[in-house]
Amino acid sequence: MEGSIIGQVRHIAAKELAEAGCSDCEIQAVTGHKSLAMVQKYRSQADQKAASERAQARLEWSGSGT
Repeated sequence: MEGSIIGQVRHIAAKELAEAGCSDCEIQAVTGHKSLAMVQKYRSQADQKAASERAQARLEWSGSGT
């Protein structure tokens, strides 16, 4: 299923829900993932993206951004 359009939509939904701050249980309920490990993968990616954005904002705020 993951190679299908439905799988792609599921992936996008999980990614956006994680980036919006939804809990793992909420993401799992919406996407239907049976494995919590898969949901945690999306959470980890969202957390990394948020940390990167915060670091970039700090650089811009301090005037050190390029």
